[in-house]
Amino acid sequence: MLKLAARYANAWNIAWYTRPARVEEEYLKLLEACKVVGRDPEAIDLTVGTRMHLLAPGQRPEPDTRMDRRFTRGSGGETASICHHFPHQLYS
Repeated sequence: MLKLAARYANAWNIAWYTRPARVEEEYLKLLEACKVVGRDPEAIDLTVGTRMHLLAPGQRPEPDTRMDRRFTRGSGGETASICHHFPHQLYS
């Protein structure tokens, strides 16, 4: 599927990963697919979608490993800090 995106897509959206390292892993696969098909990755608009669970000031998250895998949880500042570490190529 990435080879098709590399060859034909005008945009590529990676969605619902909550950790920057996972997004970067998938992005590197797209870069490799672009190399294979001979396409400049700069020609593809990149977006990322993730899920956030913002906690109120002083609120602590209840342990929930399922939610931890599906959402970035924390205060506004904590979640912003996590988003800041997403690969810069995705939002530059």
